[in-house]
Amino acid sequence: SATDDFSLSLWFRTDEIALGKYQSFASNNSGDVSGAWHTTARLEQDGRLLFIAGRGQTSSSEKSVVSTSVVSANVWNHAAFLYDYNAGVSTLSIYINGVHDVTGSKIFSILASTPDSWALGAQNSSSGLVNHFDGTLDDFQIYDHVLSESEIAALATSVVPEPSSFVIMSIGLIGLAGYGWRRRGRLSAS
Repeated sequence: SATDDFSLSLWFRTDEIALGKYQSFASNNSGDVSGAWHTTARLEQDGRLLFIAGRGQTSSSEKSVVSTSVVSANVWNHAAFLYDYNAGVSTLSIYINGVHDVTGSKIFSILASTPDSWALGAQNSSSGLVNHFDGTLDDFQIYDHVLSESEIAALATSVVPEPSSFVIMSIGLIGLAGYGWRRRGRLSAS
């Protein structure tokens, strides 16, 4: 429900940051129905990150925060979006590459239940999926609690979304050598 804490964590690499183009990482919307609960995490047209939660299109029940930091295209970035609900007050936070960027709070006068399905790499709307993500998403996770700063730092430093070509080549050669050894072993045993 809208009173449950949650966090989103993901790695992303956008191919472009373009004026006039919004790129959604994930959304949990009931479309653009007035009064419906929605959550959206996306890349804005200027390279900042946006996080929205609340009862859609109702200013008294919607909160959004926009990062102060700008991300670059063609590099991997880690983002964490946190929703913390406590006694009628909702707090939204964004972390970029393990570092706190922005937090904002709002007293919600009207709450609604959260829909079950998430759209990954796009945003739900009444006309279907919009604001598709132009790039690569990796290690997308939804948590049923507010991540701690140490958990966010660990997520932002311990996962490597894309191994280097040298590592892939090395793993491939080791795999081939192991396959050849097992194959020879099976042949000699028969």
